[in-house]
Amino acid sequence: MSKTKYYYDSESFSYRKFESNNKKTKILLTGLFMSIIGIVLSIVLTFPFDSILKKENVKNNLEIKNRIKNLDKISDELEGLSKFVAEQKRSLEYQNSILNELKVENKKLEKVVDLKKENVETLFQIQEDIAQRRVWIDRLFGFFIGLTSSFVIALIFKLRDKKDVIKVPSLNDEIYVRKKIKIDR
Repeated sequence: MSKTKYYYDSESFSYRKFESNNKKTKILLTGLFMSIIGIVLSIVLTFPFDSILKKENVKNNLEIKNRIKNLDKISDELEGLSKFVAEQKRSLEYQNSILNELKVENKKLEKVVDLKKENVETLFQIQEDIAQRRVWIDRLFGFFIGLTSSFVIALIFKLRDKKDVIKVPSLNDEIYVRKKIKIDR
């Protein structure tokens, strides 16, 4: 809490509150600020209207330039669209030629379809017999591959086990036995 300071006024023979410089500086700054605001307002209010008209002219010129740019873009897009239409036309002509070729090929295949049903069933039966023979050949081939691989693996393990043969000590060798002793605590 700040203390209030007093001074003795010899004219009135009384004590008066001492006014600090902070209040005076606040009053001075407020006056300065208000005068700056007054100057700014007077400049803004007396500013000539020519600048406003110039801004509108510049804005109109920009609008005209933007419209010209938009028209240029539209003309470019129309050119692109005409190119696209021409390309689609070429594509349709190509597809039409392929369709005509397929119709000719279809007429040729209709002759094959006109074969008797018995001939077609006979052809399917022959293909099925060949497929069944191939199934048995594939099964036998798989069986022999499995048998051979089992034999090879057994041979590899047999050779490996020969390398790991434990040497049995002879009667002249000394043999030590290690025992673990448990100690109760």
